[in-house]
Amino acid sequence: MEISDRIKQRMAEIGVKGVDITKGTGVSSGGVSQWVNGITKPNGEKLLALSRVLECNPEWLLTGRTDLANSEAAEQVVPVLSPGDAIKFLEDRTVPEKIKTMPALLTGSSHVASGLIEETEQFEPAIPTGSIYYVTPLKVMNPKMLAIKTVLVRINNHLLVGKVKTLSMGRFTIALADGSNEPLPDGLKHVVGLISHIQLP
Repeated sequence: MEISDRIKQRMAEIGVKGVDITKGTGVSSGGVSQWVNGITKPNGEKLLALSRVLECNPEWLLTGRTDLANSEAAEQVVPVLSPGDAIKFLEDRTVPEKIKTMPALLTGSSHVASGLIEETEQFEPAIPTGSIYYVTPLKVMNPKMLAIKTVLVRINNHLLVGKVKTLSMGRFTIALADGSNEPLPDGLKHVVGLISHIQLP
């Protein structure tokens, strides 16, 4: 069995599509197709990213020589990014060569989730500088749900944490911890994801 066979096996077992691998690894759809068809092999950071998407041990993926390939056997991790690295990740799905990681906190989220380091003091003392937000993308943007959940939004090159408020005429703002509101000129398109957990330093 070749690496391409193991990639196809895991894709079938957990219902992952090529587009999920593209999003989770930052590799083009053509590159993913070459992996799946055995033309090229992933290595280095791309192998680690692929193993996160496929929820398996990277050694098993590469060689087939480890105990189990399921998510219970493999430690699932997500990248932990600074705000600057997170902006770059949102633009082109690339992560720095050397990154910190944290365990995946939600089953099946390791290929889409990320950690974001709080670098400001805006939430002190409740959320100290150095805390890590666990961010998962939202498939459905429900304004009522966004009003009660903490979310991450991107406005230009700034990432903000807060709750979305609906205004009249289909306009939205994000309510920040200091009581201020920032308008979301493009509406819910600014929402990056849901903050499901906060890990304190």
